[in-house]
Amino acid sequence: MLYIKKNNRRKGGASKLIHRVCNYFTNEHVLEVNLRYVVDNVEAETLWSSLGFKPVIITVNVNLEVLKNKISNKIE
Repeated sequence: MLYIKKNNRRKGGASKLIHRVCNYFTNEHVLEVNLRYVVDNVEAETLWSSLGFKPVIITVNVNLEVLKNKISNKIE
């Protein structure tokens, strides 16, 4: 997990960090990079799309209790 604290953003830190990670991945013969960020995180979407990332998988989640209640209501 990589993270740039809010007060340190927009200062080139992410680019330096990504550069180092890319070098590490290259040395490890990694061919593809996948990442996750929270929906509506415009800063993350802007950064990653500017570097060529495109959405390919949608991940959704739900609290287990909410899911159980929804299922129970449907099968009763």
